[in-house]
Amino acid sequence: MNLSDPRKVIEGVFVGAFEPRVVDLRGAYLDRLDTEGPGFLEVHLAGLPRKVGRGLVQAGVTTFAGGIVDLSAWRVCDLLAADLLLRVPEGGGLVEQLYFQGDAEERRMILRSLPFRAPSPEVLRLMEEAHRTNDEVIFESGNLDSDLAARALDAAAFNRVVLKCAFLEEPKERLFGWEGRGNDALSMMLFDFVCEREAAGRPAWPDTAALCRLAPQSLRHRAKEEGDPALRASLQRLLDAI
Repeated sequence: MNLSDPRKVIEGVFVGAFEPRVVDLRGAYLDRLDTEGPGFLEVHLAGLPRKVGRGLVQAGVTTFAGGIVDLSAWRVCDLLAADLLLRVPEGGGLVEQLYFQGDAEERRMILRSLPFRAPSPEVLRLMEEAHRTNDEVIFESGNLDSDLAARALDAAAFNRVVLKCAFLEEPKERLFGWEGRGNDALSMMLFDFVCEREAAGRPAWPDTAALCRLAPQSLRHRAKEEGDPALRASLQRLLDAI
């Protein structure tokens, strides 16, 4: 599916993939939001998992104007939450307010909606909050299964997301657009992480070579200058894999 308006994307999924009861419930929520205004979400967002369920959408990878998102990672309640939140005006602060006032379920739904929003300062702050948490599901909801991180984050922030993926052993395929974001600093960070893993007797992240292959120059330079035989050997193994 390739539609310009994210709301049309979501509408198409609801109409094409769900039973009439769920479609009608969506319509009722949209009507109430139109009638009662954005404050409706302060009361009713938390109830979406119970009302429409937590089953996976399984709609596959979807493109829209400016982005890509894998809806197979979304739950039905995430999809309806995104549908409602897209009707909240940008820049008003309500989405951020809902996030910080909400529980883990509400935060997860809000974060899943971010790829459909413009990468505003509010969106970037919420992505950073998701990155800082120790809750793996929250991190995934805010940073993976779309190209939002690749198109919205600067190099330093994107590198931190990749490094956390390596730490959590998440596959690069969950980080859409990674192919265009390689850089020398990231390659060095990943090599340092390889060394930490080797020192702990653990295997390297399987996608290390693929990311380092995008920008290998810093690794090659360090291999020439490195005086520690063990580090030089580790560098050579990584370069051989590239």
